[in-house]
Amino acid sequence: MPAFLVATVLLGLGQALDSGPLQAWYVDTVHLGDPHADVLPGLSRAGVADCLALSVGAVLGGLAPSLLDGSGESVLVLPYVAAVILALLSVAAVALLVTPTDSPRTGSALAAFGQGVREVPRTVRAGVALTAGDDALRRVLLLSFVCGSSLFTLELLGPPLFAELTGTATGGSAVFGVVMAVSFLAGAVGSGLAPRSRRLARGSTPYAVAGLTALSGLSITGVAGAGTVLIAGVAYAGFYLANAASWPLLRAVLHGRVGPRARATALSAGSLALMLGGATANVLNPRLVELSGRALPFLVAGSVAVLAGLVAVGLPGSRDEEPLLDQPLDDRQHLLGGVVLGEARAAGEDGEEVSHPPGAVAAGEQRRAVGVDPA
Repeated sequence: MPAFLVATVLLGLGQALDSGPLQAWYVDTVHLGDPHADVLPGLSRAGVADCLALSVGAVLGGLAPSLLDGSGESVLVLPYVAAVILALLSVAAVALLVTPTDSPRTGSALAAFGQGVREVPRTVRAGVALTAGDDALRRVLLLSFVCGSSLFTLELLGPPLFAELTGTATGGSAVFGVVMAVSFLAGAVGSGLAPRSRRLARGSTPYAVAGLTALSGLSITGVAGAGTVLIAGVAYAGFYLANAASWPLLRAVLHGRVGPRARATALSAGSLALMLGGATANVLNPRLVELSGRALPFLVAGSVAVLAGLVAVGLPGSRDEEPLLDQPLDDRQHLLGGVVLGEARAAGEDGEEVSHPPGAVAAGEQRRAVGVDPA
């Protein structure tokens, strides 16, 4: 158990540090080529790759133990060994393909690490100040929270649901693995359809996100009423398709509201909101099951998601119409030499509050896609 806890803590730290820098780097790199480029097509393709990888991982992770002879705990080793190898390949790919867009770091990596650890409280305060100061970012975080609660509800209650529908725990586990693999494939399709969904909404990001969020909520409520494996599986796939289609749109809104200095911190705040939503669902759902059976948590999660569609209506109309708000963080602060952090500049050099709001950049400039087909 102690080794398991240490591994879990390290995994959580790694996910937290990895929740923003790479995507922030991508957006900054695109904007170096064209400051007005539309990043939605690229984010959509990234979502497709994520969901395809999740689908393949779900299948291979389930099949890998069967490749080893015998039974017991030893058969679970192979998936983790494969995961370690893939993680090392990912590190190598980042080292080879990611070219820094800012000035080179000075000093040792160890010194940067120590400085980053000391500045964690300032980073948290900066993230709160950054997101609390803009209505669009608050809406993005709230939608991320709802998304997390929906995802964790489906993943936590899926195995017992399908065990009940199939009549056996082992059969339910096998079916659930297939359902998740198919759902991730549906998510890949949904991510690819993100630009098209915005066009179907007549170019309106808020209406596209609102419709997709409501559709994902209706899919979850469909799980609550499912009486067969097929209906439940279709409802699962419907949620992942709609949710994955809305995610690149939300990220595009976020990137349109913050500048490069604050981008990684804003992405991490969104990841934190999603995890908090999932943690809340994990705490409440067992109580809801005890209260009124397995259907109630799905009904609650679905209803919340449908209502969250109203929150999406208040998102910015599009990046073509909204100013790019850049509330920079302190240039002097760096987390592990990579993520820029520090408090948002809300005070002058002598610590007195500054009355003027953050500057708006490119208030009326048009955003356009370059070198990519939004379809």
